[in-house]
Amino acid sequence: MYVTDTGLHQVMRLPVNSSKPDLVLGEAFVPGVDETHFCAPTSVAVADSADFFFVADGYCNNRILKYNKRGNLVSIITGRWNIPHSLALFENSDVLCVANREGQEVSCMRAGLDSAPHFGGKDVTGTQVTNYKNMGRVFAIAEEGTALLSISGAPSVEGVTIDTAAQDQKIIDRWADGKRDDIANPHDLAISPHGDAVYVAEIGDKSKKFKLHKYEVVNPAEENF
Repeated sequence: MYVTDTGLHQVMRLPVNSSKPDLVLGEAFVPGVDETHFCAPTSVAVADSADFFFVADGYCNNRILKYNKRGNLVSIITGRWNIPHSLALFENSDVLCVANREGQEVSCMRAGLDSAPHFGGKDVTGTQVTNYKNMGRVFAIAEEGTALLSISGAPSVEGVTIDTAAQDQKIIDRWADGKRDDIANPHDLAISPHGDAVYVAEIGDKSKKFKLHKYEVVNPAEENF
């Protein structure tokens, strides 16, 4: 399990059944912009089939850092982002997507997981693939197959599913509504291992409690039976 700690300005990896990390990146309570520091990192995306993981150093530095699984920095990716808040990694297509929260879009680029067979041995990490614009303030994204799921927050709360394989960037589902579902401050989302449920974490304040919302994934073809 990989964890970002915005207060400590660190990223940690915890092995299965362990309460202690076997990898810690960043210096505790010391923000920075160099190669050994973060400034309130926001998200981690891990490649299961390759030797890499990605960290969104989002709240201050607006950059993505690529590491091998030994914790060695491989590259730093920069873009026209305004708080890269969440990451989604499509391993089969070698695409890393970034929730550009205040830019109100999702930006997708090459992850460079296995460049040699597909790109003539060149490192294509960070090469732009596509942008999904006018997405609202995208707080979180996740992937399932070729589907990209996103949840946007105030002033307009909405969950959207995009078919990334479609040429016209087709929206195939809208699955959350702020007023209908009584959700105001979504901050993160996760998809169940079997892909049959989506969980949205909502942050609270003194007047509202923290919540976890569950949405069931229904195949439209099955709704007729």
